[in-house]
Amino acid sequence: MKLCIALLVACLAAAIDSIAAAPLPADEAGFTAAMADRFSTALPQTEVKIIGPLTLDVGKAPDTHQVMLGNVWSYCQRSPENCGSEADGFVSRMMSMWREKDAPVEKAAIRVIVRGTYYVDYIRKIGAIKPEAGGIFRPLAGDLWLICVADLPSAVRPLRQDDIAKLALTEDQAIALGKQNTEAALAPLAEKTHAAPQMGIAYAIGDFYDSSRILLHDDWAELSKKMDGHLMVAVPATDLVVYGDGTTPAEVEALHDFVVLAAGKAPRPLSATLLLWTPAGWEVAGPP
Repeated sequence: MKLCIALLVACLAAAIDSIAAAPLPADEAGFTAAMADRFSTALPQTEVKIIGPLTLDVGKAPDTHQVMLGNVWSYCQRSPENCGSEADGFVSRMMSMWREKDAPVEKAAIRVIVRGTYYVDYIRKIGAIKPEAGGIFRPLAGDLWLICVADLPSAVRPLRQDDIAKLALTEDQAIALGKQNTEAALAPLAEKTHAAPQMGIAYAIGDFYDSSRILLHDDWAELSKKMDGHLMVAVPATDLVVYGDGTTPAEVEALHDFVVLAAGKAPRPLSATLLLWTPAGWEVAGPP
């Protein structure tokens, strides 16, 4: 069973595949300095300050952006051969988000994503400083949260209070609209599924919103029924959802092992928590 999981993860790693590049320094201080240099090179007219381990301030007051480097540093520890390309991708994504931070948001651009508590803490920190920039989020299960975002032409950023005010939406209306838009944008799960039937494990990968599938709770009802109420789902990475039959302890262990290995291969890991589908919502079911 362990070998089968390892082989399946090897296939998954090919789907996650990154372009190899030279590694950055492995220590926190060296990595932080190297990332500061990358931002300075990309934004030569912008001030970049190191304000702590794995933390930067980019820009000049009052228009500054705090950059948390923990996730990209963690990935570099796990996959040093791909560190350089992921670091460059991180800088590019942040720049895209900043360019469009004040772009007007249409109702059709509202989406929902699932992220961990760390992401919500970051949004809360922004909202404490600028209430109009506060986010829209709800607890999901365990350490996972639903978060509303704006899907803009070259970036995805948290949806803000001033966005929904301009659209005359309440938070609940924005969340409902985000779910509707996300579901409409996603291909049916059956068309995206990669499966290992002998292990009872399947996954969908590659779309930024694949992990958001767990926010579309009712979509999983029929599959749970086929598994006699033992459907378990996890989101080990931001573009990955894994699911399987958790009827027996052995099946739960196999699913958990796969999720942990998949998270370890992902550039942007999310959570190894297993969730059990129930009619009332998701319940934390593992790790076993």
